[in-house]
Amino acid sequence: MKNRIFIIGLFSFIVISIANGQIVNESHVLSSGGEWSSDGTSGHFGVMGEEFVSSSITEGTTSGTAGFLSRCFVLQLTGINLALFLEGPYQTGGTMLTGLADAALLPNNQPFNTAPWNYTGSETAGTFPAGVVDWILVELRDAPTAETAYPATVVDGWPKAMFLKSDGSVIDSTGSQPTFVLPQLNDSLFVVIRHRNHLAVMSSHGMTPGAGTYTYDFTDALTKAFGNGAGYKELEAGVFGLVAGDADADGSVFMSDRALWRSNLGLTLTYLSTDFDMDASTFMSDRALWRANIGTANPISGLFVSPFFVSQVPPEKK
Repeated sequence: MKNRIFIIGLFSFIVISIANGQIVNESHVLSSGGEWSSDGTSGHFGVMGEEFVSSSITEGTTSGTAGFLSRCFVLQLTGINLALFLEGPYQTGGTMLTGLADAALLPNNQPFNTAPWNYTGSETAGTFPAGVVDWILVELRDAPTAETAYPATVVDGWPKAMFLKSDGSVIDSTGSQPTFVLPQLNDSLFVVIRHRNHLAVMSSHGMTPGAGTYTYDFTDALTKAFGNGAGYKELEAGVFGLVAGDADADGSVFMSDRALWRSNLGLTLTYLSTDFDMDASTFMSDRALWRANIGTANPISGLFVSPFFVSQVPPEKK
């Protein structure tokens, strides 16, 4: 794992890649596009024709020579290790079906560029790694508590589109464990998971890093999701996952989702939000998932008054 130091001067821009904890304490003459190496690490430099002298550069310090002023920032590369299940494609025994990938229906570009997500990220995949179930949208929030993790607390540079695999693990669009540069946090780090037709969830407590990686497993307890059973459910004994049936992605499973399902009933080999079990078709099995999650009708009127499952991810602060 490496840190990256960005040194911004009056006349040039320099990027140096160094090992964790290493201090640059040398003098070099750099030319345009020159390469520098020391102690097995190396970095590529932009246009610069002056001698750059540094003296024990650490985060936030400044130094300079011959009218050249520099400032150094150290940013650490961090990993994230997540585990989660979607109810729709879930199979007993801790795995999910890969029907969309098997039918070659997964889009090459991330699918969250429309309302309500309006995510403009450029994640793409030329080919899909083995075992991919679908795209998900991962968001990090920096807040003192889960209750106060409002959208305003979303970490800069997030959300990001990633792949969910059949075993519940999450990888980036290149097929690798997600890594990122994490800015200085003010409080605790909460993770939000969004999907096209399952209710979004957020971790109930902040993640704690270990060996440079943040880890969170949503699958082993109802209490792992903020709000518990109000927006999350048990899929089989001791296994928990995101609730299926939110076709319109409005944060609840209700009658509008059924209306969309009816409009797409019978369509096959199409990437649709009404395909709740993600088997490449919109059919009665999808309605069964929706019906199981809508709750119980009023015994007198026979009408459904309010949704049973509602996403508990904190909305805008009121």
